[in-house]
Amino acid sequence: MTKRWHLLRMGLTGLGLAGLLGVGGCDLSGSSRLAIGANDPDEPESLVDSFLIARGMEFSYGRSGRASPQQIAKLIQYDHAALIAVRSAERQHSYELNLKAQHALEALIDYTAANDLEPSEP
Repeated sequence: MTKRWHLLRMGLTGLGLAGLLGVGGCDLSGSSRLAIGANDPDEPESLVDSFLIARGMEFSYGRSGRASPQQIAKLIQYDHAALIAVRSAERQHSYELNLKAQHALEALIDYTAANDLEPSEP
């Protein structure tokens, strides 16, 4: 592993951890509903920030070795849906598109957190 890749990986892992700490509105056992502040159609940047944090969490979980191939495939589906929804909300500012993006981000974060917090088998 090159030093550059190691630094990138550590940064993304840190981003995922920062995401867990930064979205303090969500408890670790439940929904991310309070964590995503996407209800303001004048702030699409918050959706992009939330997506990047969620992607860091997803990347960290996917690279942890605890995710099965089926879980990684599901992560990719959630990630793609969130990316499309966030890009749509970013391009066309509307409450409805922000809400769709918020729901897609919630689904991605909830799936990642629920699986990442499962106890690993010895």
